[in-house]
Amino acid sequence: MSITFSGYTRSEPLTNFPVLVIFSTNITGFSYSQFLSAANDDLRFTDESETNEINYEIETWDTNGFSHVWVQVPVLTNHARIWAFWGKASQSAPPCRTNGATWDATFRGVWHLAEGSSGSNLDSTAYCNHGARNGNVASSGIIAGAQEFNGSSAYINCGNATSLQVTTNLTLSIWIKPDTIAGERGLASKWGSSWCWVIGHDGTDLGRNALYFNGWKVGNTVCSVGAWNHLAVTYSDQLDVMQFYYNGAPDGSAAQTQNPGTSANLEIGRRQNGGGGYFDGVIDEVRVEAATRSSNWIWACWMNIASNSAFGACSAVKLGGTPSVSCLPATGVTVDAACLKGWIVSTGLADSAAFVFWGRWDAGQDMGGWEHTNDFGVCQEGALCTNISGLVADTLYVCRFAASNQYGMSWSETAEALYTGQPVLSASDPDASETGLDPGEFSIARPSSATGALLRINYSISGSATAGADFAPLSGTTAISAGATNVLVLVSPLFDYEIEGPETVVMTLTNGPYVATFAAATVTVADAAHATWYVAPSGSDLNGGTSWGDALATPSNALFRASAGDTIIVSNGTYNVYATNGGSALVFDRNVRMIGSGGPAATILRRPGGDSYRIVEITAGAPEALIAGFTIRGGKDCAVQTGRCRRSHGRRYGLELLDHLQQLGSAADAELQVPCSRRDHERRSGR
Repeated sequence: MSITFSGYTRSEPLTNFPVLVIFSTNITGFSYSQFLSAANDDLRFTDESETNEINYEIETWDTNGFSHVWVQVPVLTNHARIWAFWGKASQSAPPCRTNGATWDATFRGVWHLAEGSSGSNLDSTAYCNHGARNGNVASSGIIAGAQEFNGSSAYINCGNATSLQVTTNLTLSIWIKPDTIAGERGLASKWGSSWCWVIGHDGTDLGRNALYFNGWKVGNTVCSVGAWNHLAVTYSDQLDVMQFYYNGAPDGSAAQTQNPGTSANLEIGRRQNGGGGYFDGVIDEVRVEAATRSSNWIWACWMNIASNSAFGACSAVKLGGTPSVSCLPATGVTVDAACLKGWIVSTGLADSAAFVFWGRWDAGQDMGGWEHTNDFGVCQEGALCTNISGLVADTLYVCRFAASNQYGMSWSETAEALYTGQPVLSASDPDASETGLDPGEFSIARPSSATGALLRINYSISGSATAGADFAPLSGTTAISAGATNVLVLVSPLFDYEIEGPETVVMTLTNGPYVATFAAATVTVADAAHATWYVAPSGSDLNGGTSWGDALATPSNALFRASAGDTIIVSNGTYNVYATNGGSALVFDRNVRMIGSGGPAATILRRPGGDSYRIVEITAGAPEALIAGFTIRGGKDCAVQTGRCRRSHGRRYGLELLDHLQQLGSAADAELQVPCSRRDHERRSGR
């Protein structure tokens, strides 16, 4: 039986993605009686080639209803396909069923919560962060079983193993069906110096997705009571951004410059800080991941469960004693020869003979329509390979494998093409930019005379740009569709505030079903079009401010001129800053970076004595503004709270400080040291 993921409609390939496959008698031709080794020990999954087994885990198995199986798809793309096989006696269950291999190392905890009302709530990953139940009981879930929490005392304690002490990139996801959203309702938390995930933090923002590191960040959408809601939140250590999701869609974001901590046990269903904040309702499928998942990954997780049959469609079950065979891409292709490859997946219930049919067109299952046939004779399960010669250069050929026995003949579901020429690689749009997220583009082409079938293309990516940080990752494989002369591969830049200079993405063609070529092409990713402003004691506010020789004299003048995304570099010195109309001296109301070039010991922002106003204010409209590398001296009513400056009566005015800060002096003449990061220091010094 094949499972085709036509419901994944996004362009990003997702690596090692866990998909949910549901078995039931709703599948044409399926019956639980077809399994011949215990209940299901003969169940196997393969990738599209039908030759490489892939990992899977059974969440539930119900021979009277629906069975839920998680399968690790090596690369999930639109219309990706995997295969399920069963019906073989005397088989043992593969180790992946119980060793956590279905969930790669970035998954630090996956709790399906289908265990019923007794025993531990098991973690499916290799880390085995199993949870101890405390009053939670079985309930119906969005997938299979789930756990119900009473809103007053029930929770699950998963401990604080090293694997749960995630301190950088993080993704959290959960399905919830709340009975009420009144008050603060814990989802999963490691309260202390770590993180706390709830809906309705502190009894405000009722029903909204909220996460705390060193302050609350909140999503936009209110969860529905009595219905299933999928919530997720990601944190990027590199971008210092927290992104919320509701039912697969982005749902607000916020700047977050402090990483999560490591203390406290992970608890599901309450806030954890000495109790309280208990969840009231049903929870299913909780995941903690040490990675910043993309919006496409989050959407696919939601869609795979919310609309399972639309996401992945199961074919009719193939029954009987006939053999099963697949066709693989050709290797060793030259201008006049190639090696055709296939695989006998099963010989069926009798000895089976194998064949390969090939020529300049695909004749399907019409044996007489093919130009050539090679007969392998009786074969065992496994690889098929034959060398062919006498081919014509720069020509497309197609092959298809078949196998037969006394029960009948079967053909490979797909044919494979080979090309006795070299595909042509070029950078059809060599210029990508973070400005407007303008993509670059590679083109891989073949002549119009060789377009009769789909041609697979393999490539590698190198260069100075980093996949996942500077551009969206590329899969390493693509295909030129039947009838098409080329395929385009987009290089989609990712925005950041780094001033890195132009970076390269180099594509190199690698071996495939075509004449070997190691042609390469380059797309260059430019930084976002941001200006850099310069401030020095020797400067003048009549200058342009675009170089040290043309520097401005005051940080306030540079801030007035800067646009969102710009960087202001302030040279060593002490700068008096002044406010007007009772406001703040330096108001960051857009995302601007201000950096002291010599660090806090040498670069000082000062309020002159006798005056009373705030030195720095970052408004809610500038969530990614940054000030770093300064000593701030003589600020008004300054108190330090976990990396934030607040007025003494508690009104937040949002000074986000990089790395750490120190408070020196009295409250009337406070001094804050705001260090710059090492990477900013290296950038300014030219390292």
